[in-house]
Amino acid sequence: MRTDLDTSAAAAKAPATDAEWAAMPEDAEPGSPSLCVVAFKGFETDAAPLDHERFEATLRELGRRGWKQVGKPEQVKDKKGEVWTSKVLLDQRGWRIVAEYRDGPTGKSTISLPAFENACVEAQGAH
Repeated sequence: MRTDLDTSAAAAKAPATDAEWAAMPEDAEPGSPSLCVVAFKGFETDAAPLDHERFEATLRELGRRGWKQVGKPEQVKDKKGEVWTSKVLLDQRGWRIVAEYRDGPTGKSTISLPAFENACVEAQGAH
């Protein structure tokens, strides 16, 4: 799972995952739903710009790896039609990714791709 997330973002030239976010499940307590997630969150920097097109490119890369979109994307746009937030669900091999793009209030955007193992989530009772 980590490979799908990291390589899709890298191929789209999106920022790499933040090390602290990637390590979050390792700190989870037994029985916690966070044991069921592979976390990815990239933060825009001057060296690694991020915009909605890079998010869309990341989704296309995930699609090339067999991930299928579930339902319709959710978007919030400003008066000029610029996307502020976008959320897309993707499924494959018993996993779900909740892909999100957020245009930050300081002009620094984020992309998050937390992937949840469905069977684990159900076993933890956190549907």
